[in-house]
Amino acid sequence: LQPTDRVVVLRVVGAKYCVVQRLPCSAAHFSERGVYLVWIPQGTIYVWHGAHANAIERVKALELAAAIKDREMGARASITRLESGDEPEGMWDALGGPVAKEMRKHEYPPAAEEEKAFYASMRFIVFSKMGRQDVADRPLRRILLRSECVVIVLAADDPARRAWMWMGKETSSDVTRAALSECVRMVGGREELVDKVMESWEPSIFRAIFVDWLTPCGTSAGPQTIVTVNASAALLA
Repeated sequence: LQPTDRVVVLRVVGAKYCVVQRLPCSAAHFSERGVYLVWIPQGTIYVWHGAHANAIERVKALELAAAIKDREMGARASITRLESGDEPEGMWDALGGPVAKEMRKHEYPPAAEEEKAFYASMRFIVFSKMGRQDVADRPLRRILLRSECVVIVLAADDPARRAWMWMGKETSSDVTRAALSECVRMVGGREELVDKVMESWEPSIFRAIFVDWLTPCGTSAGPQTIVTVNASAALLA
């Protein structure tokens, strides 16, 4: 998921299994609860720690930032860790200008409650030749992805209102069409809100949904594939 010409904002929050939310590019969603990644196209990744962020959130956010740097940016990016109150002007400018400092008042529930609510709202639907199946297992683990299937991942309370559609290498065209039709319906008929992901080309943000996929703390994903700018940008098309 390479932000070729726009800033990507992510929020990491949780008390046990952190969740990653994609946010609109605005500081209006910032809060002292949680950790935020601001990924700037020119090659800077800010990791901003809210005053009340916990250690688990800080570690998960740093893992995600390192994965984005290595996988999406080919190690050609800098990671800058920031505490609340130490923000450079460049970060606030990327989020809407100086007024952004006055907007950091969004209220969120405690981390454990928010993590529970996020998982409760998440849909994980598997499509295969056998039909479709809603999977209730939480937290999500990588073993749920199978090459002969298509998987839709959607969080009903995702501020970005986007959905992931993961396609296995051995999936038939009929299964893919059925899954895409359902995925587009779930995002209100707007296919541009569906982020399509091919097996073995998963962006780091997608991997972060699964508790055992990011490295170094996640399980080994085998040989790493560098996601090029062009291949990653296609996911945003």
